[in-house]
Amino acid sequence: MASQPPVTMGFQDECREIHDACSQPRRLGLLLAHRTPSERQQIRAAYRATFGEDLAGRLHETLMANKDNELCKLLYLWTLEPAERDAIMAREAVEGGATVAGYRALVEVFTRREQNQLFFTKQAYLARFRRNLEQDMVTEPSHPYQRTRALASHCSSVLYCEFVNSLLTLLFC
Repeated sequence: MASQPPVTMGFQDECREIHDACSQPRRLGLLLAHRTPSERQQIRAAYRATFGEDLAGRLHETLMANKDNELCKLLYLWTLEPAERDAIMAREAVEGGATVAGYRALVEVFTRREQNQLFFTKQAYLARFRRNLEQDMVTEPSHPYQRTRALASHCSSVLYCEFVNSLLTLLFC
């Protein structure tokens, strides 16, 4: 008799509740709000083991049905790994035009993450969108992201990163 891994055993009941609540964003929020990032990832693994589908994918379907519902978007992003979340935020910033929020998202990704985290974000971007993040920023004709990227990529010290953040705050706020 095969047993399930202990990671998924503890969250099966929660996964059933989450599955039943997928069309009810408020209820989903109540079920997931008090969870730590580790618990959310364990729930995601248990959900896949129980229902054979990814919880983030299921929440993405709910998001697509409720595009104007910010809670749906929050719950979807909340279930993702940090690198996946950063990749999605970066893509939205690149696609969304030259906005203050877009610049802030890109500056956050490129200046506040350690190099290994940034590596995983770029890999997640490539895997999800089949495109290179840096290349998208450089080749996007209507956006001056290249300057933001150039500044952020040369951050060699915490003081310089703080300087770049201050400068961008003055320019775009």
